[in-house]
Amino acid sequence: MISEYLRPTSINEALELLRRPKPITFPLGGGTFLSTHQQNDQAVVDLQLLGLNYFENKDGQFHAGSMVTLQQIADNNDVSEAVREAVRHEASINLRRMASLGGNLVCGGGFSQLAVVLVAAQAKIVLLPEGMEESFSSWLERRPASVSGKLIQEIHWNSSTQLALEFVAKTPFAEPEMVMAAGVDQNGMLTMSMSATEFPRIIVTEKLAMIKQKLTSGTGLSSEGMTGFSDYHREIANVLAKRLLIAVDSKV
Repeated sequence: MISEYLRPTSINEALELLRRPKPITFPLGGGTFLSTHQQNDQAVVDLQLLGLNYFENKDGQFHAGSMVTLQQIADNNDVSEAVREAVRHEASINLRRMASLGGNLVCGGGFSQLAVVLVAAQAKIVLLPEGMEESFSSWLERRPASVSGKLIQEIHWNSSTQLALEFVAKTPFAEPEMVMAAGVDQNGMLTMSMSATEFPRIIVTEKLAMIKQKLTSGTGLSSEGMTGFSDYHREIANVLAKRLLIAVDSKV
């Protein structure tokens, strides 16, 4: 039950409210998660007035504020189709029009296709009040403790990175059993990410030419990068990796 609704007009005010010991206080983005996950005597801090609803392509980087809606990203034709496809699989269009990017990344499950793609894009996340950026992949490993008493300012990634997405599911819109993505930067460095457990992680970071040689020769993905995954997941990963390789190779 929400006992207190607050709408601060500054970042500092919002952070002060979130750090209160009592009542337990949550940031409110689009409200799609909190509307179905309420605790007794909880307060919410509405982030609408903090200027975090922005999406821009600046200095070769996409900058997505934490309050931008998923649908705003899906509607942006400048964004990679892999990112837009991932967003479309996160929720229905009605929910995407309300759901914030920050809320989705904090509350999303291990099979969030958007999170997997952003890991492959080597995205960075900026948390307030520090304002320091860190690897989105590293941040995911610490979620949700990493946002206690903090706010996500934005996520950003290189706009020239070529991205591709693949997943395995019983139906096109069922929750996937496994998700993989690949990104190739302007220097020809390939990053592959995968989720078949609780959070996405990087499984390959190598020159595109080298991984092409390995996959076409039948060597397959490095066993080091696949540590902790089952034999089934390793087998499927090699199949998806070849599809991803074809997709990104056609774009660079």
